[in-house]
Amino acid sequence: MARTATANNDLLEYAQKEGLDLALLQEPYARYGRITGLETAPFRIIISPGTKQEGGHNILHGAAIVIFNPALTVLARNDLTCENFAVATIKLGDEEDINLISAYFKFRKPTSEMLETLQRLKQKCGHRTIIGGDINAFSTRWGSKKTNNKGKLVEEFIDNEQLVLINKDNHTRFLDREGRTTLTSH
Repeated sequence: MARTATANNDLLEYAQKEGLDLALLQEPYARYGRITGLETAPFRIIISPGTKQEGGHNILHGAAIVIFNPALTVLARNDLTCENFAVATIKLGDEEDINLISAYFKFRKPTSEMLETLQRLKQKCGHRTIIGGDINAFSTRWGSKKTNNKGKLVEEFIDNEQLVLINKDNHTRFLDREGRTTLTSH
């Protein structure tokens, strides 16, 4: 997501129009620890701890999970949520739980470090886990024109963890009214 209030408004409009139950966000626009425009009931938000913006006073949060459907039983996994990763568990009654990980791979942080954290979180969550992320890596496997070194590392992780890649060769960005990218979706 673009870090703007407009992106949050676009997300809310899209979620209401499409009847989304939840969204995994990366780089959400937040002020004072709250995702602007989404901080009111009945929405629930699980947000990663923030870091202070260089040269500024705002706190930047890498990842969040927004629950739009108040009927869902969702537990915030505060024991696993950490910088740039938000984690939650959806309780499904008699069925096995589903875990969610929203991940933001900071561009200037080594991809190998981010993958180590993601691997640790996934191991603790188990095999019924959905991961959504902005990984800042290029690979032809998810629609890039070429694969870079970061993309190769992520491809290896996907293969080793036996993950299923959902967004193959499809556009994952929505443009706002002025032609800027604000949302991604699958």
